[in-house]
Amino acid sequence: MRADRYGIKGVFANVFILINLVMIGQLFGILTLDRLDTITQIGYTVCLVTFIAFYFFLGIRQRNVSMLALIIFPILMIPLISSFQAHQISGQSYLFGFLAERSKYYAIAGILLVFSLEKSWITIEQIEKNFVRLALVLFAIILFFNFFIDPSKLTDTNLVQESMSRGYRYKINSTFTVMLFFYALFQLVNDKKRVYAFLLVALIFYILAFARSRSLFVAITVTAVIYFQRNQSLSSRIVYLIWAGVAGVAVLTVMQLIYPDVMGRNIELFVSGLNVFLGGEIIDASAGARLKEAAIAWEGIQKHYLLGNGFLSSQWEDGFSGVHRYFHASDIGLLGNVFLYGLVGTAFIYVPFVAAFRYRKHLRKNYDTFLLTCQYTMLYLFIHMFTAGISIKKIGVIIFVFSLIYYYRYLHPEVKDEKNPETDNS
Repeated sequence: MRADRYGIKGVFANVFILINLVMIGQLFGILTLDRLDTITQIGYTVCLVTFIAFYFFLGIRQRNVSMLALIIFPILMIPLISSFQAHQISGQSYLFGFLAERSKYYAIAGILLVFSLEKSWITIEQIEKNFVRLALVLFAIILFFNFFIDPSKLTDTNLVQESMSRGYRYKINSTFTVMLFFYALFQLVNDKKRVYAFLLVALIFYILAFARSRSLFVAITVTAVIYFQRNQSLSSRIVYLIWAGVAGVAVLTVMQLIYPDVMGRNIELFVSGLNVFLGGEIIDASAGARLKEAAIAWEGIQKHYLLGNGFLSSQWEDGFSGVHRYFHASDIGLLGNVFLYGLVGTAFIYVPFVAAFRYRKHLRKNYDTFLLTCQYTMLYLFIHMFTAGISIKKIGVIIFVFSLIYYYRYLHPEVKDEKNPETDNS
């Protein structure tokens, strides 16, 4: 059944892809219908587990299990290990522990999509187009919420979070938006599609004005710098740096005119972060809270460094808040991962990053925009995970990106061998 863009099969393929993207990105939360969000998550998880059981049954029977499945399989063991550890250490029931980690099974979606690509039920072009459409719609929704709906009015939903240093802000999954940023960047720089410059400026405005995340900004900036360093000549880097400076000044000027309070708050965030990094006084409540969380995590790591302490569900005696008053492992990135899953579980999570890095030399001459987007999004995620717990609740996005890189490495029908028009520093 080959995907047909205009026929019934094409419609089915596009709907299938969109459903998976929405679930992987955990986007039902935008509807602020928590019960519906929970029901869809559980239903999707059941479908994925059913598929993977069927997949491994056929694979073992035919003695043909893909390398992708072998890379992802250890991650599927994390909910079992985590629930066991949480029961042994804190007394939490196995069921609460297992359900709290159900998002780990979203990693199966990567296997499902590559399996569908291999069977020609869908195409990589359809995934790219549906991703771009969904990311644009999501970005438009994010802008609408931030411009027109006061987040303090939605504090009783899972859509909004509050902190002393950042105030109220929406906590919509930003990974697809970051992925869209790199896609627009490569369309502009590599494919010379200048219309994407406007989208880039809008995305930069969102990152600076509404995301209000130091680690996200730094991770994006470092990733972009690595790309230009590796793939552009010195003269091109200078030109793009000048244009980036012009765009940055324009965005900051607009921010100062429209949101002067946000501008001041962002400056305070970065100044306080730099101050802590240089060993100065902690003047940011957020940084102070993270240092306390890091101390709690380090104590737990010393006791259970191999398999971790397990994840405590908020439905069980108020979770970690009931034990430590204030503790979110996702706030402290890599340290939080080791606290929850130990060295073993954390190693399982980082295997896809190692594999993606190894695939790099086989794909270095392929300048497909979507592939580049996946590769540099993977690099961004790797950098960001040092300070943010993306892998704790959003492992599906990581494996989605990795699975597409895997597809380009082993299964893409056309292995391109094109020279970069600028230079080839790989």
